[in-house]
Amino acid sequence: MNFLITYSKNSGGGLFKRICRLIDALADAGHTVHYVSIGNFSLRHSNSENIVFHKIPKFTDVNSPFRFIHYALSGMLLTFYCIYLSKKYKIDSAIAPGISCAYVYGPAKYLFNIKIISFILGDATNDMFLKKMNKLLIVLCSRLEHIGFLITNKVITNNKYLTNNKCIIYKVKSAIIKYIPNDINTSKYKPKNTKSRIRREYNIPQEAFVYGYFGNLIEGKKVDLIIEAFQILNRKDVWLLIAGRGYYEKRLIELAEECSLRDNIIFAGWKNNVEDYINAVNMTVLPSLSEGMPESILESLGCGIPCIGSDISGIREVLYYDDLLFTPNNTSELSKYMFKIIEDKQHYLYLNNLCNIRKECFVFDWNKNIVDELTTRYNN
Repeated sequence: MNFLITYSKNSGGGLFKRICRLIDALADAGHTVHYVSIGNFSLRHSNSENIVFHKIPKFTDVNSPFRFIHYALSGMLLTFYCIYLSKKYKIDSAIAPGISCAYVYGPAKYLFNIKIISFILGDATNDMFLKKMNKLLIVLCSRLEHIGFLITNKVITNNKYLTNNKCIIYKVKSAIIKYIPNDINTSKYKPKNTKSRIRREYNIPQEAFVYGYFGNLIEGKKVDLIIEAFQILNRKDVWLLIAGRGYYEKRLIELAEECSLRDNIIFAGWKNNVEDYINAVNMTVLPSLSEGMPESILESLGCGIPCIGSDISGIREVLYYDDLLFTPNNTSELSKYMFKIIEDKQHYLYLNNLCNIRKECFVFDWNKNIVDELTTRYNN
């Protein structure tokens, strides 16, 4: 089969990692994937004849006063380009990485009878709200989501609660929804003996208790909550290792300095070998306000590192147990969680055991499941 997928750029987050795995999985199964983006992806089969890259120019500048024109222009041109590619390469199915992106395949669907498969791996409208983006853009995204549901043949999701909520809002029949959770890539994310090396690199004492955050540094991830909880802890023997990048990094560094915690908080930047850094911490913390199914939690579980996270649908679907979850945006509660974990070794071992139980739920052949679902014949 011939597949077409559009994705703007290498964003480095969990969704991008999952899209790359999807492309590689389809190529492994002998299918041809045409992907459209402003830049090449780091794929396992980058030189394979089964993967074809189509470069597009960058039209959208989020800081421009004319960004609405940029969005409209890029969307229109991408739609025409998808028509051209669908005809030239006889595309069978088009994959939208988000339901709000499916509209670009609409004309091609009706002209060439291609099937559209849309992924819901997060809540785009809620993320835009958390980023305090322009309200007109949020309304536009909501309308595009609705259009996406109307023209999509099948929706694949990793978040039951989020998708059910969207179905209620847009009055969608649940028959086109398929739930496939994210898995743990156990070939990459596994226990490794990197703790001593990473801690020496950042002058972290080998015996220190280290919390970790791994992911994009954007406002909705609420990394500032961890820093504020650290200030309440007021412990010089506890460290925080942050590995990630994003527009909010500067503000987080300023906050750490304001709280007089700069010596105990490490900003390591984005790491392609993040598994080495995960293995160097004692506990991963994810205080997000919005998640689909967080890769950073799954990666930590794969490395044998216990995790705690905010009690939102995407994180609860992974961690499940109440003892691993804290109230979102509650600094005081998070600091108490962190204090108990440090002081009570038995409690730490108990949480570690819960995380090992949850880990087993996400060890399966995701590549096979997703390819089987994408190649299954179906109708609206």
